[in-house]
Amino acid sequence: MYEAFNSSILEARHKSIITMLDEIRVKIMCRIVEKRAFCEKWNNDYGPLVKKKFDAQKKEGVKWRVHWNGDNGIEVKKGRRQYVVNLKKKECSCRLWQISGIPCAHACCAIWHDEGNPDEFLHRYYSSQSYLKAYQYALQPINGSHEWKKIELEPMLPPSARKMPGRPKKNRRKAKDEPKKSSTVEQLSRIGRIMTCSICGIEGHNKLGCSQNKTTTREGPSQVRGKGKQKVNHDQTFAVNTTKSSTKAKGKGKVIRLPKVDKGKQNSTEPVRRPTRNRKPSLKGMGLYTNLKTGEQTFYSGTKPGIKIVEASGITSSDTTGTSRKRKAFVDPVGTQQSQLKRK
Repeated sequence: MYEAFNSSILEARHKSIITMLDEIRVKIMCRIVEKRAFCEKWNNDYGPLVKKKFDAQKKEGVKWRVHWNGDNGIEVKKGRRQYVVNLKKKECSCRLWQISGIPCAHACCAIWHDEGNPDEFLHRYYSSQSYLKAYQYALQPINGSHEWKKIELEPMLPPSARKMPGRPKKNRRKAKDEPKKSSTVEQLSRIGRIMTCSICGIEGHNKLGCSQNKTTTREGPSQVRGKGKQKVNHDQTFAVNTTKSSTKAKGKGKVIRLPKVDKGKQNSTEPVRRPTRNRKPSLKGMGLYTNLKTGEQTFYSGTKPGIKIVEASGITSSDTTGTSRKRKAFVDPVGTQQSQLKRK
């Protein structure tokens, strides 16, 4: 109730205190008059909202069967469900009658069996007399603020405004089970819908997945879904696109044909010819090398043969005793120590 009242004063609650209270007073004064006129239009002794709920319980009570014990105990049964109704205490074991004050479907069935009228068992708070008692007092009109008596006290100032964190809320808080109102028409869910093919008429698939649909088959190489690549036959030829750095190399723009592979020889280990490319010269091993026996120094550039730079005749094997523990350089920069031993 407080949320419904709060939503009706959205414009008034953002104004000053005196103006807000005056607008709320006018709304309540007009509401009392409207509720009195609304009660006079009732066709029954209770309101239309109560009548809608009461009629639904009466309609459901026709489907139940009654078993009476000869006293106040009445057993109402429908299928495997059964409840006990006590008309004197106005109680039902389903507890719906005690909570709402409106006789439930089981109570209506028991009342009809007792040749009574269910309207007489409705709670008295739903009657038109109780409704009018709630609105019997009216608010009296008052003059405007310019006619109010002025006193000698200082005027009351409003509190200092402070900006609260977050965006101010104007809409009321809705319940969890309250349906949401949408301006646009929501699209129905396709969950549980059974598709029927328009070609073969069989349920479980549509025309796109039908085996009798000839338009879905495509000619040419099959396409791998999600990768955008095509299966390539071994008979297909490839042209080698050479880069600018290898335009002077031999075999520029060659067309290489891959050999055919039989089905029985798909797992064979025969080598396949691949297009060659010119690699950059390796500079591995480049540096100045010294022969420990002769003392000759040779510079190795990586690809060119060694260039003799200095000849030192004064160096003997006895001069290298101090460096015996150190790692010896290769005499031949291209070969290894083992290859030099084999040559000797």
